[in-house]
This record gives sequence, structure tokens and C-alpha cells, in this order.
Amino acid sequence: MYTQLQHTTSQRLTRWALTAVICYAVTLGQCGTIAHAQPPPSAVQLLSISPPPPPAGLSVTAPAAGNATFVYWVQAVYTPGPSALSTPTQVQAVAEPTAAQPIVITWPAAPGAISYRVYKSLTATLPNPCTACLIASTTAPVATASDTGAAGTAHTFGALGATTVTVSVDNTSGLLPWLPVRVNATPYYWGLVPTGAATGNCAAFGAGGVLLDTGAACGAATGTITTALTSFATGDPIVGVTGATPQVAAGTRSGNTTVFATVSGATTLGRCAQWGSTGNLIESASACGTGTTIAPPYNSSDGGTTFWGPAWQLRKPNSYGAWTQNNWGASTVAVTNGAFTFTFPSHAATANVRSYTSPLPGGSSWTAEFLYAKTGPSRNNEYCGVGVRESATSKMVWVGAQGTNPVQVMNYTNDTTRTSTSFSLSWNLPSVGMWVRIIRSGATLSYELGSDPLNYFMLFSGATTVFFTTAPDQIGVFCDVNNGTSGPVNMNLLSAFAQ
Repeated sequence: MYTQLQHTTSQRLTRWALTAVICYAVTLGQCGTIAHAQPPPSAVQLLSISPPPPPAGLSVTAPAAGNATFVYWVQAVYTPGPSALSTPTQVQAVAEPTAAQPIVITWPAAPGAISYRVYKSLTATLPNPCTACLIASTTAPVATASDTGAAGTAHTFGALGATTVTVSVDNTSGLLPWLPVRVNATPYYWGLVPTGAATGNCAAFGAGGVLLDTGAACGAATGTITTALTSFATGDPIVGVTGATPQVAAGTRSGNTTVFATVSGATTLGRCAQWGSTGNLIESASACGTGTTIAPPYNSSDGGTTFWGPAWQLRKPNSYGAWTQNNWGASTVAVTNGAFTFTFPSHAATANVRSYTSPLPGGSSWTAEFLYAKTGPSRNNEYCGVGVRESATSKMVWVGAQGTNPVQVMNYTNDTTRTSTSFSLSWNLPSVGMWVRIIRSGATLSYELGSDPLNYFMLFSGATTVFFTTAPDQIGVFCDVNNGTSGPVNMNLLSAFAQ
């Protein structure tokens, strides 16, 4: 507070009664007072202000008294910093507190505090730093906390030294009296602003650090950026150029919009980018895929017989089960894009079946489906087709053809004994292939023929025990080339599965 006692025209300032109140923080109530009735041109007062006080009157309540000892401290935190620690308060409890049986700590509110910290130890000494002493933090005005036995956090206590404030009263070096102030080594300037200053005008420091009215409103911030361009096209991004002139350049866009993507989070080389929920580009959890090249008409593996363009998507035979050669002899099989290509050499003019089989699904209900083609040549005494086999007895039944003869359902007792023909159809084997479906429904087996995988007609149906001892347990390709030395027969198995 300033009170002018005397002022003459010959003296700019002769007498001042000056009272200055210097506070460590307005909310702490820690203030020092200097007073001068007749200050010299420069008067100095030193104030030593201690840290703010901690909360006093700490109260600790245990659910039940016992032999376990726990000690607690509370520290108040103010805007300038924390207070000293409160006096340690000890409590005897039965055991370590829990969420159901907590130890409750309360303390009186400290005026001006913005928060509180609660510390815990098993002894009356609190180490610095401590490993797990800080057990709670509350925001003022909450002045209570509960110890539930949860692990605390580490804490290091800083030095709580005194603050020295140096105040100089200067009524000679400036146009108006002012107060140069230093808090420890940091300078501050408390200028006296004359009455009648224009509202809204900007203030500036004058000689000696005095605040003066500039006589005009504060101006807008100004600056310059150099660029080689006089203007930018609409939507062009501006790109900073480090250490060069011009300082900015016009960027380019990959598209034709004015919307730009931003990246959120880390990026890793090789990872794919994806859109996040906020519209940012974020890193995918995996690398970008390279795709799979699928040569029609196949699905990627065993996807099913669905229509695909002018063809049918097929089941790759090599993706179904494990295939076994039976009575294989000199026969061969090659895999091309998942399809099987067979070569069955001729042998003596007696029955001798070469087969390539894979297990059927278990249970009494299943469907097996094939697409095969006998690519030639077509001669008599060449029995080739697809069907089912009983591994325990080597009995087999398949749908195929004998050379140029009509389609047949053929029964073999074993690899060297052809027993009978269950059904014969006056329809020669198509050169492009034939769809065959065999269905087991309980104790019944049905053999069907089709021109596509959706439209079948029944060839033969009967009980599983009509020919088999129990029931077939394998699907496969079968060929009996008993044409002497006329040469091999070639077959393609293009699709096969059972489920």
C-alpha cells in the first residue's frame, strides 16, 4: 500500500510512507512485511520464508487392535510445492489391512492445499527414497484415505529449504516508483502503474523495468516465411524445408481432394496400415498380405462345388485326406494344380485292380463326390472309375466304364476278382468327364451319375451289406487294365471330397 505524504513541484518524490507485504504464496499465509516512512533512494529488506506447514492432528483408526505396527505420515501439496511431513502416527492392528478391513487415516484440512499424500512404514523412520511408501493421494478438500493393504509406490522426497526474498524500493531511477524483487536468484518487477491509463492499451517495460502505458492497443503477432512461390494452389499442402531457402515449399497430392490423413501411434516397417476409429491411419497387427493366386476352376483349398463363371469351382483332390496306393504295381500319379493325373500300365489278361484311396468320414451318413475323366485310349478290358472300398476285405464298388462300353457300377471281391455288374447304363463315358456321387444313409448305399455337381440321377441303390461285409471306409480311384500288352490307360481326378 502506498500513501503520498508530501509532494512539491520542486521534488518529483520526496516522502513516501511505504508498506509492502511479500508473500511466499497468497494461499499459504506466509508473508513478511517491510515498512519505511522515509526511504532512501534504494532500501532493501531480506525475508526468509520457511516451507508451508504440514497437516497437524493426524488420526489413524484400525479395525481391531493387535501386535502389528504401522506408521503413517501425511504431506500437504500447495501450488509452489509440498509441505514438510506430518508427525508420524503409529497404530497397532491385528494384521495387514485389507479391502474388507482397512485402516482409515484422517487429518484436518490445510488451508490452500491442493492435494495430500499419505505415506506408510513399519517403523517410525521413513527412508528417502522409499520403495513402496506412498499408499494414497487425494485431491483437496478430501482429507481422508484408507489403507487396504495394496502395495504402495516408490517416492523420493525433495529438499524443503527456506525461500529468500529480496525487495528493493526504487523511487529515483524511473518515472514512477517501482519494486525490483528477487525470489532466491530469480528477478521479478513490480511496477506502479499510473492512474488514468487507457483501458485496453498495451503495457511495456520502460527504463529500469517500469511498466508504462504504450498509448495503443497491443498489435497482432507478426512474422515472415520465405517461399519461392507467390501463391499456392487450392488444396496444396505446405511442406517445411529445414536449413534452406525458401523455408517452405508446396507439396503434392496423390488424389484430387483436400482431405489429408494423419498417423496415430508407432509405425513398423512391413506392417499394413488401416483406418482407426477416429479416422487416423494406424498400424495393423500384421504385415500386408501378398494375396493368393488361384487358377480356376479351383477354390483356395476345399471350398466346395459352387458355380464359377463358365465352370464349376471344385474340391482339390490333394486337399482331402491322406492317399494310399493299393496293389500299385508300376502305376504313377502326378499332382498338377491340386488335380491327380494317373497312368495305369497294362498287365496280363486277368483282373488286377490298381487303386488310390483315402479314408471316408466316420459314422453311418456321408456323401462322396467325384469329377473324373478317362483321357484315353478307350479299349475293351479296361475297367476304370471312382468309388468306395472296404479296407478290411479289399471289396470295392465303383462307377466307371469298360473301355468303350456303357457306364457301369462294378463290383470286385478283391484286387484280382471281378464279381458282378450291379447296374449298366447304355451311355458312353463322356470325354470331358463325369460327376459321380455316392451316398451312405444309414444302412443304404446309393450310386449316382451327373453332368454337373447339382443334377444327379440314381444308378443303383441297395443295402451296405448287399456286397460289402460291413460297409466301405475308403474312397478312391480304381483301374483294371487287363488288356495284355496294349498299353497304359490315363485318367484325371479333378475333384474329390467326402463329408
